Amino acid sequence: MVEIIEIIPKCSFSWEKLKEMRDKEIKFWAADGLNLLRIIEIDEKRSSFYMINQSGKMTWPLQYEKLEEVHNKIHITRPDDQENHLGWCSLTRFHNVSWLEG
Repeated sequence: MVEIIEIIPKCSFSWEKLKEMRDKEIKFWAADGLNLLRIIEIDEKRSSFYMINQSGKMTWPLQYEKLEEVHNKIHITRPDDQENHLGWCSLTRFHNVSWLEG
């Protein structure tokens, strides 16, 4: 009998993951590689969140639904390119995109 081992980890993108990142004060680099970000507030009612960069500037409210749409498109359009998918499958790639605004 052959055992199948999953080599590529499953994507952890979710609303719960964003809350965990906020609670643990996880810092991450923006896609530009210049800004260190941290989620500071989550608005459950509006399904949005705010981040702050290393200089203390807070973002506009980012809509989770819009981020989820982009994330899903990545899964649909790049299913064969797992190495690049794992790089693109990241909140940091979309933090400053205007269509995430409410």
